[in-house]
Amino acid sequence: MITMEALFRKRLFIFSIVLGIAAIVIILQYAGIMLFGQTPANQTNQAAQERGPIVDRNGRLLAIQTTVFTLAAWGRNITDAYESAHLLSEIIQEDEESIYLKLKDAQGAVILQRRLDLEKASKVRDLISKGKLEGIYLEPNQARNYPEGQGAAHIVGFTGSENSGLEGLEYLLDQTLNARDTILADGRAYGNQVVLTLDSTIQHFMESMADRAVAQYNPQGLAFIVMDARNGEILASAIRPGYDPNTYTTSSAEQRRNLAISYVYEPGSVFKIFSLAMIMNHGQIGNETLFPTSGGYKNSRFRDPITDLVDYGTITPEGIIKFSSNVGAAMASEIISDREFWQDIQDLGFGSKTDVGLPGEEGGLVKALAAWSPRTKPTMAFGQELGVTVLQMLQAATALSNQGALLRPRILKRIVSADGKTLKEFPREVVRTILKPETARLMLNYMNAATEDSGTGRRSRVAGINLSVKTGTAQMIDPATSRYSSQDFIASSLGIFPTESPRIIVYIVIFKPQGEIYGGRIAAPLIKESAEFLIPYFGIDREGDQIVETGGSLKITIPVLPEMKDQVPDFRGLPASVVSALLLREDIIVEILGSGYVKTQEPSAGTLVTKGMKLSLRLDGKL
Repeated sequence: MITMEALFRKRLFIFSIVLGIAAIVIILQYAGIMLFGQTPANQTNQAAQERGPIVDRNGRLLAIQTTVFTLAAWGRNITDAYESAHLLSEIIQEDEESIYLKLKDAQGAVILQRRLDLEKASKVRDLISKGKLEGIYLEPNQARNYPEGQGAAHIVGFTGSENSGLEGLEYLLDQTLNARDTILADGRAYGNQVVLTLDSTIQHFMESMADRAVAQYNPQGLAFIVMDARNGEILASAIRPGYDPNTYTTSSAEQRRNLAISYVYEPGSVFKIFSLAMIMNHGQIGNETLFPTSGGYKNSRFRDPITDLVDYGTITPEGIIKFSSNVGAAMASEIISDREFWQDIQDLGFGSKTDVGLPGEEGGLVKALAAWSPRTKPTMAFGQELGVTVLQMLQAATALSNQGALLRPRILKRIVSADGKTLKEFPREVVRTILKPETARLMLNYMNAATEDSGTGRRSRVAGINLSVKTGTAQMIDPATSRYSSQDFIASSLGIFPTESPRIIVYIVIFKPQGEIYGGRIAAPLIKESAEFLIPYFGIDREGDQIVETGGSLKITIPVLPEMKDQVPDFRGLPASVVSALLLREDIIVEILGSGYVKTQEPSAGTLVTKGMKLSLRLDGKL
């Protein structure tokens, strides 16, 4: 018979054995972490799963899975804190004194640097193997690398320390990118690949232009967007302020904010193309309708008249767009009822999200009819008393470029499994048809008239091709007074080209520029610069292009980018569309200034090529 005391001793013995085994397992796992950086279980899980890449429309990598390292120390094993700090500071490029202070009194584990790349980790590992870094170890982690840096960062987003999406498409498509549905022959599970509509070459160009605009005008922010006019695909999106997702922890929330979808503002005079299109679509005014703008727009229901910068006299609807007449737009708004105007604005997509497929999108602001004052409709007609986003303006522009059909903006092109199967495609989507084809065509022609010598968009004119352009200069609201500021403005310009058969939409918005403030002066030239790059890039015909006919067939001489290996070639005379490929090089710094053709270069042809050197090309609109 077993006594209670014997039973207790037996249970205590068994419990001690189990507890001992558990302790040994924990110690072994802990030792594994110290020696190898992770437990065997973690090694298996991490090796078995790889997050899918994000690429542009041409397959260029925007986000990819990579291995980074956490550099850490086990304080009790540090034998020479000063020497370790000295050796590590040269590798990880941190202050030697700062590293020393972390090491000298450490008793347990100390993190010295996260996301150490393979090159630096290899140097540290080499010193560890030579016995020069006692107590220092490396912990491998799966992480994301963003080869384009801040390029399209506001769209792509980033992942956190656990390799889960925190912002942008990385956040929105976290499950898609981490899907374990595809297991390849190596036994690893691979996430799906996300293909975007972006074109990295165009993105590079717009990013470069954005940086120059920031340096010149020191704005609060800006958004430069390029869209395919035929299907709503976003080809480039340059936002400032910007940030590098590889080092997102050093950035602020304001730097990470996607101004194209989250910032709500009054659009100013660019909105006239939409208000006038909606008014004319009702058929109550025509191409020859006259508006006597001298003396301003007066109404007994409100005190202050609406005026223009100058007296444009009696003008037609074309003149309203060409000269950007507030008075003419206000007069035209009298033609239709408040309810019709309110409904048309919403039918064009204002007041609701575009559902482009990006987190953080705002829906803008369109007042409820009950909140309208007698002044609301005439001021809305020229872009005040409503709030829009950059992307909403681009979406509305698709109605002009697609014979009245409003298209949904798109950033996703398709999702592909790791074994190459297309899982989902995102085709052209018509939200609704809002304008008659003849109304859309008429408005494009009016916008083209704005590029004439007397038009507000004349600085956007490109030789040999018709552009449809509308500029805007909107007053910002002063938060201290809740009134329009006399100093803070939004300069913008919308370009659609070619006028006859729209292919591209470019929208330039500069928030609170310093110095020059008018959209016609600072935003319109950027439409021109963009067009000078995009026209040859897409092979859009323009008058003056040289075509040589030989033997009954057409042959076009296409300039080729000279090879740049040991010496710098002569780039003079080459068009922007050719030399822009240099922006993709990672071994040198390339700066392209201006548009058109290379006029001068620095350094000169024949200079030896060295890693990290700067190549500056200055372009001019003419050969």
